[in-house]
Parts: sequence; C-alpha cells; structure tokens
Amino acid sequence: MIGNLMINPKNSNTTRLIGIEPVLDQIGVSRATWYRGMDSGIFPRPIKVGNRSLWPEPEIEAVVQRLIGEAKARAEARAEDNTP
Repeated sequence: MIGNLMINPKNSNTTRLIGIEPVLDQIGVSRATWYRGMDSGIFPRPIKVGNRSLWPEPEIEAVVQRLIGEAKARAEARAEDNTP
C-alpha cells in the first residue's frame, strides 16, 4: 500500500506504520497543527523509512485516547464548575 507499510507481516502482533495523511485523518488536525504539536512534544515524531515519515499506528491510537481523555476531563471540570 502506498500510504501504509506493514512490518512483521508473519506475526499476529503486527505493527503498522502509517503515513501523514492517515495520521491527520485519525487525529483531525491540519498538517501545520500536527507539525507544531511534534515540535512542542504533544505529538510523536515519525520514524524515517527512506525519504518517508511514518508513525507506528499504536502511537497514534494512544494519542487519540489521550485527546479523548483530556476532552472528557475538561467537560467534567466544566460541569462541576456549573454545579450550584
């Protein structure tokens, strides 16, 4: 596949390396925001494979879960602030 690279294809514990477009689709930010987040340490840096920048899919899934957790915590804090 052009956008994805599989490693350990014979192993059931396969880790996929994904390119920037699938990363941006999963996270829902612009390319510029993603790279700013990498520079500030919010988002992981890629693994270079030749001239391609690829990210292990489990790292991106962990970012998604962290962002969901942060959003839930903010919503709960707002709800507590609005409690009479």
